[in-house]
Amino acid sequence: KTVNITGLSLGGADAGNYTLASSTATTTANITPATISAITGITAANKVYDATTAATLTTTAAGFTGKVTGDNLTVATSTGTFSDKNVANGKTVNITGLTLGGTDAGNYTLASNTASTTANITPAQLTAITGITAANKVYDTTTAATLTTGGAGFTGKLGSDVLTVATATGNFSDKNAGNGKTVNITGLSLGGADAGNYLLPTGATTTTANITQANIAAVTGITAANKVYDGTANATLNTGSAGFTGKLGSDVLTVATSTGSFSDKNVANGKTVSISGITLGGTDAGNYNLQSSTASTTANITPATISAITGITAANKVYDTTTAATLTTTGAAFTGKITGDVLTLGAAPTGNFSDKNVANGKTVNITGLSLGGADAGN
Repeated sequence: KTVNITGLSLGGADAGNYTLASSTATTTANITPATISAITGITAANKVYDATTAATLTTTAAGFTGKVTGDNLTVATSTGTFSDKNVANGKTVNITGLTLGGTDAGNYTLASNTASTTANITPAQLTAITGITAANKVYDTTTAATLTTGGAGFTGKLGSDVLTVATATGNFSDKNAGNGKTVNITGLSLGGADAGNYLLPTGATTTTANITQANIAAVTGITAANKVYDGTANATLNTGSAGFTGKLGSDVLTVATSTGSFSDKNVANGKTVSISGITLGGTDAGNYNLQSSTASTTANITPATISAITGITAANKVYDTTTAATLTTTGAAFTGKITGDVLTLGAAPTGNFSDKNVANGKTVNITGLSLGGADAGN
């Protein structure tokens, strides 16, 4: 660089013997840049996790160690990079590619084009977890649901990040049988290499599945009342002590409907009573499938009582020294007989006048009565 020299004057023992043609002159010399030993005050913005290490820098407050007072320096270029992509507070941000700007940038050289600062990476928010399924199950009195999380999807996951469902608990909306029932998923936590970089969704996570009815293999304990013969096979049932093979825990089941029929109408002990048309009642009836609507029990049909036999007549006779009377039984009637039943007299009865003597309207005693006909045994 040119150095202008002014104010030249002569000195020395002989200075008085000379005069200067000019009091100015020139020469050349070099000015080398001053060194900026450090750039301080660059900051990095906190950010939400975005799967990259990129950092946004603010350089407006940068300070330059070694700058001469009054000079104008700025940061012309810089790149910020977090130490890694993962969520944490106070993470190191490496600053590279520093160059100087400003009016006086050319008068300085940087000792280093790197620096560092710190900033936070906060977790990214997942908006939903999808694809968790619940297995259909047979009614078991509980709301517990078995989940499959292998197909889970994560709305809000970035790029090729690896996320899994570490824990999850499933519960049906209630214990009762039904199709397409809501399964509420709780206790969710994230797994996988990038789990720490995400927040769980704030909304509810649900799926659907079916609870099918449990089977009642048999209804036991229904009893039939003994009855007096009434000409029908109808049986009166008592279902209050019914038992249900396959009923779970403290579930409440009853017999809602049932019909009992003896094997036939006739008198006998220990007769089979067929039970049909069984349906379930009680609070938990809807949770069970009755595999058979039939059952059986036993009961007795005891004979009905014929309280009187009427219509037998005795023939008038001429005195013959005996009490023997001749009977006509064709008009016999049976008080207590069920309509439609067939009754007759069995062996011929015996008639005897009250004594052998002549009289009108004498009492004839009839003995040896027995029943015959198809329904005599009843």
